[in-house]
Amino acid sequence: MRKTPEILPAEMRVEDVIVQTRASKLRIWPVTEKDYFLGMLTKETLGRAFVDGRKEQPLKDLVETLQVPHLHTDHPLHLALERMSKYHLDVLPVVHRADIHKLEGVVTLPDVLMRMASTASTGRPTRHTRIGVPQIGILRPGRVAKSLGANSLIQLSLLP
Repeated sequence: MRKTPEILPAEMRVEDVIVQTRASKLRIWPVTEKDYFLGMLTKETLGRAFVDGRKEQPLKDLVETLQVPHLHTDHPLHLALERMSKYHLDVLPVVHRADIHKLEGVVTLPDVLMRMASTASTGRPTRHTRIGVPQIGILRPGRVAKSLGANSLIQLSLLP
């Protein structure tokens, strides 16, 4: 399983986030206020805010909180790919079905494509493959993941 992605605190300033995420391979990050998921913030939005002179502004003023594209653990893989394509995203948050402000993890485009390719090679229809495979579930922090291979589950990058 890959390293847990960075979660950006809502009170963090734009300038500090740019410095912190400079070396990150991600272009989009989840933003939370304590354990409350607010939304996703893109590298482009950060850059515009910095250029516009808003480097002291907290992230909570920048993040889009309404209609954030997301997934649930029981969603099929093709839906992840459709949403990523529709919204031009390579990372989608996976949120709790009963509480969309509870972040379960994130799924990345390479994860989806790898899982779809491995599923296609087994002949299993991808429409039946879910984000969180029921017999395995979503990996939670503290669980041993060494026995899980790439073909067992979309490799969710889980949050602490």
